Amino acid sequence: MPHYEIHSCEQDSIINRDLRAACGFSGPKMRSKFDGYVTRLQMATRVVTEDFVYPRDKHNREYGWGWSLLTTPERLYGKDSCFVDCSPEESYQLMVKHLHATIPYASDKQISKLLR
Repeated sequence: MPHYEIHSCEQDSIINRDLRAACGFSGPKMRSKFDGYVTRLQMATRVVTEDFVYPRDKHNREYGWGWSLLTTPERLYGKDSCFVDCSPEESYQLMVKHLHATIPYASDKQISKLLR
């Protein structure tokens, strides 16, 4: 049986598969339903991936696909970086300015499409 470290809720981080089990999403088609909920939380920046955790074999070597270690943006980046003192329109304009500097050949229309 593979060995892996479980991150509990007390640590403010939890492995995606452990969260799915804790929420009772087991059985047919429940994994994709749960993944949809987590995706929505990530798109709203309520939950972020902090790292990836890999299962370990009996020799303590990592193998396979990594499991997403989920946490809140406040825990990962600090509360101060999660609150801004500008309006959504000001934030949008700051992103447009940053993207124009990063990809100067992009048109306003292309940048607008990126930010949708």
